[in-house]
Amino acid sequence: GGPPRHTLHIEHFAARSSEIGSCVASPVFELAGQRWFVKVYPGGNEEASEGFVSVFLERPESEAGSVRAQFLIRLRNTEKFLDPVRHEVREFKPAMGWGYLKLAKREEVLSQNSLYLTDGTLSVYLLLRVYGEPVEEVETTKVEAPSGLSLREALRAALRSGDQADVRVLAGDVVIPAHSFILGVRSPVFKAMLGGEMKEAQTRSVDLLTDEVTARAFLDFLYCDEVDLSSLDLCCHLLKLAHRFEVAGLVTACVATLEKGLDVPSAVERLMLADELELPGLKAVCCTYLAWPERLPEAQASQPWERLVETRPRLLAELLRAVAPPRKRWAEESRDWSMLSLADLRNECSSRRLPTSGSKSILIDRLMKQ
Repeated sequence: GGPPRHTLHIEHFAARSSEIGSCVASPVFELAGQRWFVKVYPGGNEEASEGFVSVFLERPESEAGSVRAQFLIRLRNTEKFLDPVRHEVREFKPAMGWGYLKLAKREEVLSQNSLYLTDGTLSVYLLLRVYGEPVEEVETTKVEAPSGLSLREALRAALRSGDQADVRVLAGDVVIPAHSFILGVRSPVFKAMLGGEMKEAQTRSVDLLTDEVTARAFLDFLYCDEVDLSSLDLCCHLLKLAHRFEVAGLVTACVATLEKGLDVPSAVERLMLADELELPGLKAVCCTYLAWPERLPEAQASQPWERLVETRPRLLAELLRAVAPPRKRWAEESRDWSMLSLADLRNECSSRRLPTSGSKSILIDRLMKQ
């Protein structure tokens, strides 16, 4: 007894695109004497459902006429039933669907203790009653993992699911399962921590000493070589982590971002950060920016300046040298590297047989260390 049922299995759900409108469509199947297919939107089908999993039931465009039916869609195999009062009878016309805009929050579906995923597979359960049609047997279809699943997508899915994870990454009260091999390949510090005699190798856990948002962004870069640096606060936090764990690529990306769009308060903040992390290139860029006559008075009236005077007073001397370089310095050095353009710095590096790739601060570092 009971209404016809159909189950759709979506493998590697975490790797599916979360962009609004990105859809996973099932193969067409027959149920209750009619042909149907299910459309699943892992990140929502429109702006109103962003961040949710949206699911719709449709009939193929090639079908004729309309069908009246009740349906129920769930992401967990609970003992739900079709209630003739609560569940309305809908008219399904060809190429027109009915469904759920916000069936479940995407973050809950992908959470560490998810009740929705089994070995990374999301199951969509459909109950259907078509009026005037015979009851059909239970059918099951599967959406296979894309044959072209890239390495980046596979690694992203492994990070999201925690499948075969062998180490715990701690961020406050949050525990993120991770893979020691990937961490070690991307960071010599992780490799030493997890492969030697250090405490982390025994406990199989590493405390990043940061918040969850920064930790997840850091791991996204380690696994997928991708990072969103649109938030400058997050960029600063990531720079500290990248410096601590010697992830050179992320350091370069963060420094290049922080060099752009400087204003007076942020230049003072980034000057202190560059000094803390011993990044001479970023420090030189900030000093040069602040050394302009119209900017220095504004900097001196800012709160970041008060902290600089209190915590890092020796930076005042470096700023003074940027404002009025001593004669001896000009006699000993042919030019102030921070005053050169990116193209000129590359030419100087090339003439000295130094690498010419990287941001302005990276090139300055090379020239100052030669």
